[in-house]
Parts: sequence; structure tokens; C-alpha cells
Amino acid sequence: MWRAVDRKLAAAAVIALVLLAINAVLTLTNAQQLRDALGGVSHSRAVMLGVSEVLSAAKDAETGERGYLITGNYRYLDEACRRIRESRPGYAPLVIALTAWDQDEDRRRSREAGFDAHLVKPVDLDALTRLLATIDGA
Repeated sequence: MWRAVDRKLAAAAVIALVLLAINAVLTLTNAQQLRDALGGVSHSRAVMLGVSEVLSAAKDAETGERGYLITGNYRYLDEACRRIRESRPGYAPLVIALTAWDQDEDRRRSREAGFDAHLVKPVDLDALTRLLATIDGA
């Protein structure tokens, strides 16, 4: 009789250990899935913040452009260029003035405002191609 009880206890212990092992595997799998999901959330948040910063810089640039168009004062463009460059730390955007103004004074003012290049409308495609070829990785 004691042998039957011992066998039943042994069987119950084996079943308990198997269930415990299954529980451990499921817990580990769920923890890994949670870690992966949190990584995706973190990446999505970083992308959203980056987009927000770029949109803010674009709004500032547009405001600066409007200020320049209304007043003719280049200080508005200074701020616009500064905001574009600060919007992405570690990234050096090519900021190009595209204008109908083609005097030496206009080109000088564009440089002082922080533009990398000054193109005149209508844009000469060869000049634009040469300019774009100067970008790293192009």
C-alpha cells in the first residue's frame, strides 16, 4: 500500500515539475515579447519627436521666409537657417537660397544668413546637379 502512495506522490511531483518548467518557458517568452514591444514603442517615440522637431523647424523657416518677404530684412533668414540646422543635431543639411535676386550683394547676404548656396530662378539644372553632388554620400 505504501508503494502505491509513493508512486502517486512521485507522479504528482513529476507533473508539478513539468508544469513548473512549462510556466518558466511561457514566462521567458512573454518577457522577451514585452521587451521587443517596448523597444518598438521607444523607437516610435523617438521618430515622433524627430518629426515634431522637423515640423517645428519648417514652420520657423516659413515664418522667417515670410518675414524676409514682407520686410526685405535678412535677419529673418538668419533665424530660419539657424533653426533648420539645430533641428537635427549631428545632421548637416544643405540649405540653399532659391531666389530671383542675382546681385553680388544678394549672394553675400545669403552667405551671411547661413545658406550653403545661392541659386537663382529659374534654376540651372547643371548647377543644381553639381551642388547636390557635393553632399556626402551622393
